[in-house]
Amino acid sequence: MEKRIYKIDTTKGILIFLVVTGHMLLPLQGRTRLLTNLFYAIYCFHMPAFVFLSGILAFGFVNSEGAVQWKRWLRLVYWYVIFEVIVFFSEIPAYGKSGDFPDLFHESGSPWYLLCLIEWYLMIPLLRNLKRRLREPAGGEARAEALLGGAILLISLASGYLRGVGDFLSLDRGFAFAPFFYLGYFLAEHRLIRVGLGMQKERCRLARLLRTVGAVTLICVFLFLFDRGEAIRNVFFGTWYDRVWEGPGQQNHWHMLWVFRLSWYLLASAVSYLFFCSIPQGRGALPERVGRQTLPIYILHRPIRDMLLAAGFFDSINPGSKQSLALLLLCSFALTWLLSCSPVSGLFAVLDAPFRHQKKERPSR
Repeated sequence: MEKRIYKIDTTKGILIFLVVTGHMLLPLQGRTRLLTNLFYAIYCFHMPAFVFLSGILAFGFVNSEGAVQWKRWLRLVYWYVIFEVIVFFSEIPAYGKSGDFPDLFHESGSPWYLLCLIEWYLMIPLLRNLKRRLREPAGGEARAEALLGGAILLISLASGYLRGVGDFLSLDRGFAFAPFFYLGYFLAEHRLIRVGLGMQKERCRLARLLRTVGAVTLICVFLFLFDRGEAIRNVFFGTWYDRVWEGPGQQNHWHMLWVFRLSWYLLASAVSYLFFCSIPQGRGALPERVGRQTLPIYILHRPIRDMLLAAGFFDSINPGSKQSLALLLLCSFALTWLLSCSPVSGLFAVLDAPFRHQKKERPSR
């Protein structure tokens, strides 16, 4: 059996804390410079990094014999439906939403990630088949993957111009984040995870350049986005282009909005690489344990946030106070830790029982 890569668990643990923190800051972002810039410093890379890791962990969905592990896909559907039902009830007091049943086909909130995973997994067998067909006539694994990667990138850039789709199947995020997912998947397929996660401390110019660009990007977002980036900061959410530039001058920049997304891809990749390089490779007690329990944290933190919103908790927070910001960070940490504890994870293990005893190929180092 392949050795477990503990850095993946540790990285997931830190990223899920950033997810919780981002959602705790969301009701207050836009009001003050410090809180808003911190919010977008998180959002500029945390979901690209998480999607990239999900692509790595999707390795083995089609096993070495070519068989599709449909049970893994059904598990995603199963948890997506559960999450939709939970959020349906929590959004009623929080946002005053109404309806008789959860809408499984339109999603713009937290469950979008599971819905997109369902879609990305479905595409893996097709992409593998296309890669095989592209490889056979001209003979070249690298050529086939370059063509596929280029096609995925072009589709992702062009898809932003679609209109009238709204939040149907979360296709805006599905298209926007797909390059990160399939990059992780193909790196795992080639046993290049150590490179992607910055585990080899490469000294080549490209690695140094990525880390430098990542650091500069993070600093600029944290210091200047509130004042200078309001018109385009929605690019971090992976939305349709008509929501990326919502201010004056949208029509003047309409034909160039794909450039903003491409720039985000490059900069988010650089920040993510810097982030991966900063994570220690050894076993870390708390982050690693939290990283193994991201599912209950991901599903339960959102209704808890909704209940706090309905109770007026965020109305009592002064967004201009550093003490209030510290309180939100502390609440995010406490919530992440509590939802990773054994009573909660044990309950989710029971709910996940139908899918637990399936053979998985681990991505190797």
